[in-house]
Amino acid sequence: MNKIPIKKWPRMVAKLKGKFLPKDYQVELYRRVQNLRQKGMTVKEYTKEFYRVNLWAGYIDDNPKKTARYVNGLRMEILDEISILSPRNIEEAFQSAVKVEEKINRKQNNRRGRGNGRGRGQSYSRGRTATNSEEGSSSRASRTAEKGESTRVGRPYQRGRGNGRGRGTNVQCVQVP
Repeated sequence: MNKIPIKKWPRMVAKLKGKFLPKDYQVELYRRVQNLRQKGMTVKEYTKEFYRVNLWAGYIDDNPKKTARYVNGLRMEILDEISILSPRNIEEAFQSAVKVEEKINRKQNNRRGRGNGRGRGQSYSRGRTATNSEEGSSSRASRTAEKGESTRVGRPYQRGRGNGRGRGTNVQCVQVP
């Protein structure tokens, strides 16, 4: 047992890597860095994975090549908008990508009908309410008109912005003799 004792940490790391890691480990890490794509991840998840893979591969410095790899791994819809801005580092690219992702999510939510949160619940077509008690019976409006109460035509009362005089709030008043 004529082994020389290891006194320096870098030498210890090199010996351990040589003994326990596959020979093509560094090449595999390089491939992971090059082929990392956002796909179904959020920008935050992608960024976390990007930093993790780069740390494993030993790429610590933030340089233009690393920024280009980060940006090129983003989804195409995000990449198109960010490439216009020409980010100088990963932090700038990340901040821009998060904003673009939020914008895309807002657009998708608006298309799905979730919008900005107003008008939740029943859906209305022009001039028609969708409450169960009024569905199919127009006699209620005539009964309330006979009693001297005002009736609303169009959308039912909605809490929120405005003073009730905007679109879709037609109010008919009935004068009592």
